[in-house]
Amino acid sequence: LADRLARIGDAIFKEGDLIRDGDVSVDPATGEVNLASGIVYLRGAARPVGAATFVIPLDRTVALGVRFVETILTELEDPALRDPALGTRNYQEPGAARRKEQILWGWDSGTQTDGGTGAFHAIYTRNGTGPSGLSRTSSPPGPK
Repeated sequence: LADRLARIGDAIFKEGDLIRDGDVSVDPATGEVNLASGIVYLRGAARPVGAATFVIPLDRTVALGVRFVETILTELEDPALRDPALGTRNYQEPGAARRKEQILWGWDSGTQTDGGTGAFHAIYTRNGTGPSGLSRTSSPPGPK
């Protein structure tokens, strides 16, 4: 079922499409960027991204977008992943690891980045010239 839903989503959206909200403002004097929370289409699903604030360089073109960060949690990071069944042979033995997925706002200028990890998907582009120079990189939701 998940595969079918992903294929339907892929027919409507492309990877990194901003589906809802995610408004951006850039202070042209300081480079401070304020990004609202929103919903982004990534890896076959509509995924939430929280609000963020950071500073970007103003002297070059900068892509603003999201990073898909995936980490693996084991019993070493989360002791609750050990078997809690009292009186059994495997009590406190390591259980199954968990995959943690995070969607975070970030930026990339080609030669400089926010320092984040994970796959970057551009949503907005800020051109280093002009007062705002902000444009939408990804197309609005709708048929391809």
